Amino acid sequence: MKKRAIVALGVVAAILLTGCADTSVKNDIIVVSDVKMEERTEESVSKETEIEEITIEEMEQAVPMAASTEDLSPILGTWNLDGLKTDQEMEKTGTDWMYEYGSGGKYGAGATLREDGYFSYYVAIGIGGEGSYVYEDGTVTATVIPYERITEEQTIELYPKSEDGQYYLVLKMDNHEIYLVREEG
Repeated sequence: MKKRAIVALGVVAAILLTGCADTSVKNDIIVVSDVKMEERTEESVSKETEIEEITIEEMEQAVPMAASTEDLSPILGTWNLDGLKTDQEMEKTGTDWMYEYGSGGKYGAGATLREDGYFSYYVAIGIGGEGSYVYEDGTVTATVIPYERITEEQTIELYPKSEDGQYYLVLKMDNHEIYLVREEG
């Protein structure tokens, strides 16, 4: 059985990472074949499905563009953790960065937002994902496929904030606000 599929880049990455399919690249075309999919029924029958070739252009068209009438320049770029500011804000709620994210907290946090609607983020070890975003009414709403659970989508919210002469992109995570500053360069 053949099915034509247009998939987002995150799904292709998931297929490549999990090794659940044979993949190759030929003339800028990613070929995905012999995908093993499990259909969840009462008998939980397993079956094989073959997916036709998908061009890079088709994949790019499948990834939603950043739908916004607002100027994207305040949010675009690569953002990294401002650990001191994040700790100060977390202390107000009776916790801190290391308590919440353990020794993996030393790896920090970050986010990338591109003009084409691409979004990625990470927090410490094992928390993060890739997807797309929209920027409306001063809020970034991103839909991502998490790195650690590649089959479930999740919604992430961020918002720009200016405080004490510093411009932040604030990531809302687990009832906390993680303060990110734009990477210079």
